[in-house]
Amino acid sequence: MKVLLIIGNGFDLSHGLHTCYNDFKEYLYETDSVLYDLLKNKMSDFLWSNFEEDLGYLDFSDEISYYYREIEDGFDSYSAVNNMVVTLYECRKIMESMNYFVKKWIKTIDTSKAIKRKRFFDLIKNNECYFLSFNYTDTLEKKYNIRRVCHIHGNLKGKLILGHGEKYIHTKECNIKDYTDNYATFSELIEMQNNIDFIHNILKKDVYSLLKKNRKFFEQLKDVEQVYSYGFSYGKVDLPYIKEIINNISNNKNSKWFFYDYNIDENKKYKNLVKSCGFNGQYDSFHC
Repeated sequence: MKVLLIIGNGFDLSHGLHTCYNDFKEYLYETDSVLYDLLKNKMSDFLWSNFEEDLGYLDFSDEISYYYREIEDGFDSYSAVNNMVVTLYECRKIMESMNYFVKKWIKTIDTSKAIKRKRFFDLIKNNECYFLSFNYTDTLEKKYNIRRVCHIHGNLKGKLILGHGEKYIHTKECNIKDYTDNYATFSELIEMQNNIDFIHNILKKDVYSLLKKNRKFFEQLKDVEQVYSYGFSYGKVDLPYIKEIINNISNNKNSKWFFYDYNIDENKKYKNLVKSCGFNGQYDSFHC
């Protein structure tokens, strides 16, 4: 039987690896306090999907509001605005380092120590399997000797793809004009807003380019009869991949979609999301 395995971060967690966002945050606390301090109050905990979605709504008003209060209190507006310009440029440089530190952190995760799951091994041993991994780790390769894995967001052998899928909207929080109107020059306004725009753009996934790049992988899924999602949390930014899978299964009415049974309530939500992506087959859960 032809089977597709969709592998998310919960797969690594179920293998005893410390790969949740909180683990990354602890790593940053020990290795780069600057990035840690910038992120700690802006991001959700635990799930990578929440972490990546939050990257689309980063709010830097806290970093510049102090200087705005200085202006309101009668301090030198020229110095305060200059400090805002410098601060947002520093935020930009800090956020540019995100990918670098994620990669350094992944290198510290020893996947050879992962706890092998017998039921998963039996599943992949007895079927013709395709593997779509959203993880940067090589757990599949190291523990199960899988040679062909589509790491859709990259792995340690190349560039890591990290980020959100949100269109940029100038809200009150991220529009620095609200803090500098009547004080900053036009060029200062442009420079500050450009830094915020730059941060948003470097942290955005180009999902459709990734789909195009991996077109051959998705095209070979036409005869898949069963889909197993293991530890995948169906974040909004990743739903185009699910739609692409469904679009490439020739007869999805006769196919079956399985959810890892770690959280039954979450699975109900995931089922609705898969339905909304166009899957018309049956649903079930599995245990590993």
